[in-house]
Amino acid sequence: MEKNVEVIIFGDDRHSYLQTDKTETNFISVIKVHKPNKIVTGDGTHFLVWKGSNKLEFYSQSQGNHKFELEGEKIVDIVSGCESYLIPTESGKLYSVAQGRNHYSQNPTTNPESSKFSEIRLVEFFSRKNLLIKAIGMGYGSNYFLCTDGSLYVSGSYQSGRLGISKQRNQQVPLLLTQNVERVFSGPHGLGFFYITKSKILFGCGYNAYGQLGLGINDTKTTPKEVKLPPFQIEDLLDMYTGQTHSIALTNKGKVYTCGSGKMNGHNENKNKFACLQFFQDKFVVRIASAENTQLALTRDSGLYCWGLNNTTLNEISTWTIPTKLKVPKYFKVSAISTKINCGTKVVFLYNTIGNCLRQDFVNLLKSGKFTDTSIGSSENAVKCHKLLIELRTGLKINVIQQIMKDNNFTKEQINVFLKWVYSDEISYNNAIQGVFNSLNIAFPINKDNTLENTLLKLYEDEDSKDFNILVKIDDDDDNDDDDEEDEEEEEIPVHKLILMARSGLFREMFENIQEMGNNSVRDYSHKSIESLEVLIKYFYTNKIELTADDDPQLIVEELEDSIEYYQLNQDSNFKIELQKIKAQFNLKF
Repeated sequence: MEKNVEVIIFGDDRHSYLQTDKTETNFISVIKVHKPNKIVTGDGTHFLVWKGSNKLEFYSQSQGNHKFELEGEKIVDIVSGCESYLIPTESGKLYSVAQGRNHYSQNPTTNPESSKFSEIRLVEFFSRKNLLIKAIGMGYGSNYFLCTDGSLYVSGSYQSGRLGISKQRNQQVPLLLTQNVERVFSGPHGLGFFYITKSKILFGCGYNAYGQLGLGINDTKTTPKEVKLPPFQIEDLLDMYTGQTHSIALTNKGKVYTCGSGKMNGHNENKNKFACLQFFQDKFVVRIASAENTQLALTRDSGLYCWGLNNTTLNEISTWTIPTKLKVPKYFKVSAISTKINCGTKVVFLYNTIGNCLRQDFVNLLKSGKFTDTSIGSSENAVKCHKLLIELRTGLKINVIQQIMKDNNFTKEQINVFLKWVYSDEISYNNAIQGVFNSLNIAFPINKDNTLENTLLKLYEDEDSKDFNILVKIDDDDDNDDDDEEDEEEEEIPVHKLILMARSGLFREMFENIQEMGNNSVRDYSHKSIESLEVLIKYFYTNKIELTADDDPQLIVEELEDSIEYYQLNQDSNFKIELQKIKAQFNLKF
């Protein structure tokens, strides 16, 4: 089943694609995007999505939304500047989505108003010279083009030395800067750049008033200068970014190194040389992101940390001078494996490369109209649903909800939006829907603890309400195949029938074939250990695979992998990612 993923946007109401209700804390916006490979944003009022191998979608309130498809090409990356995007392909060609002259290397007389992100164009300069693009760096009005032959070209604004050339003019047509380059780094709002030569030497160039180039000095450099004796091995570098007054680097050892302004570098003191960020000394950082004045770090234990100016996170204090754990909606699962982070001007984008399978499963159960046992709304507007989930989310008995719905004559549209919240936490913020919640005496905006995940966790812990049993055979001796089933020793795993129907294709099919729903148990024929099945059942409720100290990780992972087909979990990519996390946690290899 195809999934949508949610993109969580932190920012103020001037720098967010969607403006949320003023009562919502942190001005969090939530949008849904269908199966993105990568999402990047420029100034925060627009963003670009890469989907599939060659498809792009551009979103903007002011410029409109546009879809592009590069026929015969395979995209390898998308990179954002402040007002433009560059797209390198597997064939070595380079494309742009931008406005007017920002389309790079087009005819310099191009009318700036000729294209407002409405088309994708080939950057002809490199094609004419038969140069193949290897990687891209984009800064604040500056661009860095690394070709497969090691040549590094630059274009854009020359100010503050950010192009590394002596010419005091903007460079619209790309200009060759140097040769024998292996990697190039910048940031969407950086005033400088770094590159690594094939001989493993790191160079920096650009604005350096705060020492953000790590050169040991605070003078702006209009030509590249070697970063001598950095505190990390050049071969270990995974990623680097430049900002307005800081730079940040991540190594494959999970260590973060920063320099520049003490307000932005996480050290709380100025640094004109790269220094290891001690805050993460006991943590392993797997991913970083950086923008104008904001930095993010994601750790292996799925902690997400932010530091810099609060015009992204809107915290009560003016600046986070040291990394601080970023609060995200509880229903948004931060994962060291699947969560992606991207920064724009005064805005942070968070998204997972997979959808929330748990919520999607419940939405699909609602849409199917199967196994419903009640309805809400007046007779002409009645919508079928599931009593247990409705009562759990609202804390009200179903007859009370039905009466309130009838008394207020809620429309079918209002009821359906209410049910979307019940089954997936999705809410449309408008006065009409707010009236539904107010009538049901549910706090609006919804309390951040009132999530589907928290509801299901309480359900998992509530033994009294479980209405179904999975019977697991304990003695699996083949010599007893002729014995009566009644003589087999079995253990019961109590569950909720609703959970099984929502989460497993096997149980959905089984319940569809049962004529009398009065059956309250079923035998498991997967031949897996009871320990593995208990882990699987808890996953159905929590979307997490969690082991106890007594569990055998090797056995459970093997059995759960073998159970994917049996329980029809093939489309649940989150289940596979959870298995990968257990493998990494226990260093399992098979």
